[in-house]
Amino acid sequence: MKTILHLEDEERVTQLVRLILGNEYNYIVVSSVKDALDIINFRKINLILLDLRLLVEKKTGGELEGEKLLQALQETKKKIKVILLTGLSETARIVMKKYPKLVKGIIDKPFRINALREMIKNVLSSKM
Repeated sequence: MKTILHLEDEERVTQLVRLILGNEYNYIVVSSVKDALDIINFRKINLILLDLRLLVEKKTGGELEGEKLLQALQETKKKIKVILLTGLSETARIVMKKYPKLVKGIIDKPFRINALREMIKNVLSSKM
């Protein structure tokens, strides 16, 4: 069974994604980049759903907290596919261009259930 790691700070979003995924995947939720990196270092992760704008960033401003995970993945050369699940459409497109080997898709919040399910399926089955 494939494992999806979801870096998200909104519980209602993670509850919805958990319902969408059902029992098809192992689903792990974390709310910090540090926790995500800890899991990535000890488990095989097939896909990351990444919220670029986490609670810590909303409070402090400045750099997008979620992008720190992409930077760390790029530095470690881990080949984990990432889907950006975000309300920052334009920013997400810029980030996708910056990390083309990692970011394989963008789902805008609020998202359609079928769109998310289909993108996860397509990204996991692709050789990208």
